[in-house]
Amino acid sequence: MGSNLRFNYTAMGDTVNVASRLEGTNKEFGTYTIVSDTTKQMARLGEYHFRDLGGTEVKGRSEPVSIFELVPER
Repeated sequence: MGSNLRFNYTAMGDTVNVASRLEGTNKEFGTYTIVSDTTKQMARLGEYHFRDLGGTEVKGRSEPVSIFELVPER
């Protein structure tokens, strides 16, 4: 974003919006790291472990987003 004389770098879009909303959701669940189903699917399963937290409403989305907590290996 910006002109030839001034630049302001920023991230925009649906992915950034969802990540921001999930960051705030950590307080509600008492967690440190919440990821969406999309991120979970992209992770190398077996290397990461997740706890299903169900779904949550995300502002700007009509459907709930499935969310998971990233947990230490058991």
